[in-house]
Amino acid sequence: MTHDPMHGSAEPAAGATNPTRLEPDATRTGGAPVSEPHEEAALWSRWPALAGAAWAVTCLVSHAHPGDEYGLYVVSSVLGIWAAVPVGWAGGGIGEAGMSMAVAACGGFVAWGLGSLARRFGATVGVALALWATPTGLVLWGLLRDFSSIDDALGKNGSWTAYLAASSNVGWTGAVVFGMPVGVLVRSLRGPSAAR
Repeated sequence: MTHDPMHGSAEPAAGATNPTRLEPDATRTGGAPVSEPHEEAALWSRWPALAGAAWAVTCLVSHAHPGDEYGLYVVSSVLGIWAAVPVGWAGGGIGEAGMSMAVAACGGFVAWGLGSLARRFGATVGVALALWATPTGLVLWGLLRDFSSIDDALGKNGSWTAYLAASSNVGWTGAVVFGMPVGVLVRSLRGPSAAR
């Protein structure tokens, strides 16, 4: 390093390297960003929160399309329907917006909590999706098979949305509840690395 008396600034000496930060070599990836494995794992590990949010949103949809005498809504919202008790004491009816928000919020929180436990026990996002899809399909089939035609089914409970929302929330309930024992089974078969 030499000093320039005319300009009062330091200049690098001959042979010295410039201590500037080098940019990462993007030639290996063609300049495209690369997702690290641990980043993808962290994303999928958030499935309990996504399941809780999905449960809450679907619960609100089910409240808007509740089926005959709110039957589909009440049965499919078992994780949060207990919140209807204090709301009912406060004078709220099952058809009011305050009731639907309370049930959705409480049920979504319970779904998130149970899903978090299931993930700790080894339930991966793949396990959760399988446990959601299976009861969803079975419940939808079971609800429709009791009717002689689709028109009769829709005439009873109002719309396809009522059936799909109710079936989906039963599926999410099954995913977070049965995720714990199934997660234990997956972990025992594949080892601790199976949980993401």
